Amino acid sequence: MKKNYKITLLASFCAFFSLLSCNKTEEKDKKEVVKVTVKDTVKKLDNKVNFLEYDPIVQQLMLTEEGDLRGLSFGDSISAIKRKEIGKLQKGESNDSLRIYVVELKGNNENDVADARYILDKNQQIKQMELDIFVSFESQVMDVFKKYFTAKYGEMNGVRDGKDSKDSIFHWKSKKDYKITMFKKKRKDENDAPGVVIRMK
Repeated sequence: MKKNYKITLLASFCAFFSLLSCNKTEEKDKKEVVKVTVKDTVKKLDNKVNFLEYDPIVQQLMLTEEGDLRGLSFGDSISAIKRKEIGKLQKGESNDSLRIYVVELKGNNENDVADARYILDKNQQIKQMELDIFVSFESQVMDVFKKYFTAKYGEMNGVRDGKDSKDSIFHWKSKKDYKITMFKKKRKDENDAPGVVIRMK
């Protein structure tokens, strides 16, 4: 009788610890499931494309996802421009209210360059920014930047069509309430360099 009692008691302890172990395993599994679910949800909500996945022309001209243009933002001081802008300063055309930097585009024709323009207010802070892109492959530039700006700012705020698609002007609006405009440069004659203008103000 005592022997049977001991066996029953031992069996009860084993069953208890087995149940306790199962509960801990289930709790651990639940935590793992919750962790994965949250991670996946965040991934789905964050629909931004990795900056390095954009076309090289976008990477060279924008430099980074930070800021509004080339790592700079509206309201930044002239000292911030000097510190962050890596293009070559056009001293002859730059002054207290305008800073122009030449950006050489690698991997294309050696004549493919861009002017990064920063228009400053009376306090020498950025109030407008532009990229004047001198390239022969304008349509390609516009296509890759349409994708970039749409991913960053959302669907286009408006499109003003000209006589044909070449004359179209594209608009986006940022959450900071400034506007982004992109259009092909108008050429007065064959000597004028083709290109694309991107303006933020």
